[in-house]
Amino acid sequence: MTVGHITLDYVRGGQEKRTMWVPGGPAVHTSLTASSLGADTYILSKVGTDFGRSRRNWLHQMRVRTRFLKVRSTPTTRFEIRYWKQRRTLRLVNRCENIDLSDLPEDLRIRSLHIGPVIDEVPEVVAKSLAGRSAVTSLDPQGYLRRVARDGKVLGRPWLDRTLLRKVDVLRGSYDELRMMVGEMSSRNALKKLRRLGPSVCILTRSSYGSNLLCDGGLFHVPAFKSERTVDPTGAGDAFSGAFLREYALSKDPTWSASIGSAAASIKVETSGPCFIRDRSRLMERANTVLSGVRALE
Repeated sequence: MTVGHITLDYVRGGQEKRTMWVPGGPAVHTSLTASSLGADTYILSKVGTDFGRSRRNWLHQMRVRTRFLKVRSTPTTRFEIRYWKQRRTLRLVNRCENIDLSDLPEDLRIRSLHIGPVIDEVPEVVAKSLAGRSAVTSLDPQGYLRRVARDGKVLGRPWLDRTLLRKVDVLRGSYDELRMMVGEMSSRNALKKLRRLGPSVCILTRSSYGSNLLCDGGLFHVPAFKSERTVDPTGAGDAFSGAFLREYALSKDPTWSASIGSAAASIKVETSGPCFIRDRSRLMERANTVLSGVRALE
C-alpha cells in the first residue's frame, strides 16, 4: 500500500514537454512500479472530481487497486514542475484534503507500506497508525519537508518526528532532505544519525550518481544504471522506492533490493509520465549490472 496524495503534474523543461496534466506523486509512481513487479498494490489517497473516471480506470488497468481512493469536492493536488539545468522547482496549484484517521478501516492490515506525502497531507498521527499495522514500512519524507510561499512556490523546511522514525524500517531521501532532518553534516554522518533514530535501512539517493545505503551489513555505494536517454526524471525516486520495497519485503536483502530500485529508476527516466515496467528481463539484467558495481564505503 502507498499512502499520500495522487497528484496531477504539469512538467516544463526537459527533453520532452507535456501538454497536459498527468497523474503523479509517490502514490502513482511507487504503486505502478510495485504493481509491475507483481505486488498486490493499493493506494490510500484523496482526489477531486477533476481527477476523472478515465484516470481511475487507467489505474485499474495497471493493476493498482483504488478501494481506498476517495473523491472529494476539493480539487486534486496539482503541481507545476520546471526543470532547468538539472535543477527542479515546484509550484503548488491546488491541494486536496488531508488523509485523516477516519479514512482508515479499523481492520486494515498491511504487508508492506510506503508513506509518501507530497505536501504534508498525511498527518504524523495517520502515518504512525498505518506503520503500526504494517509488517514493513518505508518512508519518503519529502512532503513533511515542504512549505508553500504565497506565490505557490514550494520551499524547504526542517522536520523530524522521532516517534514516527521508530516505526519506519526503510528511509529514503535526497541529501538536501536528509540535511533538513538532521542538520548540516556529511551524508555518511546523516545516514548514521538517522539510522540510530529507528530505520534499519537508510538510503540517500543522488540521481545519476547512484545512492548510498546504510544497513546492518555496513555502508555501501549502489551505482546508478546509465540510462539510454533521460526523457522525464519525475518519479524516478518513487520508482526506486516501489521496486526496493517490493523486493525487500520478499528477500530482506537491502543491497539487492537497492540494485532493483536503481534499475527501475533507470527505466522510469526513459519514459514520459508514469511508467509500468513490462519487460522484467530488462529490469533484472540492469539490476545485476548495478549489483556488480556495489562497493562498501567502510
